[in-house]
Amino acid sequence: MPFESDHQLVCRQNTVELTVNWTAPHLDSPDSLAEQVHQILFQHQMQFMLDSTLLDPDQLEAATAIICRSSVPEELKDPLLSLGFSPQATESGGREQGGLFQRFSRNRRSGLDKWLFGFERAAQKSEALGAFEASLIEDLSEYTLCEDVLTYGSQALANAARTCFRTLLNPDLEGLRQLESLMLAQSGSSQHKWVLHPAAVLGLSCFVSQAMLDGVPGVVLGEDEEGELRLNIPYSDQIVQSDPEYRVVQFVCKGRRASLSSYAQEFM
Repeated sequence: MPFESDHQLVCRQNTVELTVNWTAPHLDSPDSLAEQVHQILFQHQMQFMLDSTLLDPDQLEAATAIICRSSVPEELKDPLLSLGFSPQATESGGREQGGLFQRFSRNRRSGLDKWLFGFERAAQKSEALGAFEASLIEDLSEYTLCEDVLTYGSQALANAARTCFRTLLNPDLEGLRQLESLMLAQSGSSQHKWVLHPAAVLGLSCFVSQAMLDGVPGVVLGEDEEGELRLNIPYSDQIVQSDPEYRVVQFVCKGRRASLSSYAQEFM
């Protein structure tokens, strides 16, 4: 495997970097590299949204860093650039590059190449989405997903939507549809990956859970083997166990391809 499985956490100024070491670039092809890096970005995007210790304080930026101990082969730079990475100058005097064409000029070289991908935050998507996230951080940053928090968290989300989006939401299927439309409209048409603060993910998870409990017959709360809250959903003579936070993160990552309302309606 050209990438090390252990990812490191590095804080630089106002940015939290999840860093992965690229140990054997000579073993990669452009296609395999693009696929592997895409998976790394997805893993890091999820981690930023589920680990409440990373974006603390909440104004921090989030990024994925790839470190290569040797110079990256020319044919492997285009996949990184197309995925949104940019080459960075390193403290050890690495190659300073500013863009697609600048990489063809002669620059200082060293044995360390660094490539950085910055995830957008909610406030970078829109002012309203940033205010929505900030409201949920204020109300829910001290909580985790559990049965006692569902009603409070769902109400906190409805309050934030009323204040920031000027929309009244109820925790039902129609409310899920409205919430999705608002989130998609506020996050814009840009395909650049972004992250929500874990407190905002919690608020959405509470709202989704409440909608499922109230709208899908037979749904009850349960726990997985590690004691994490799950929704136990009867489906085709079996019980499907669903993780609300995972569903919310999937929606942020994939948009309509991971629709929350479609998922809920599937069981109705």
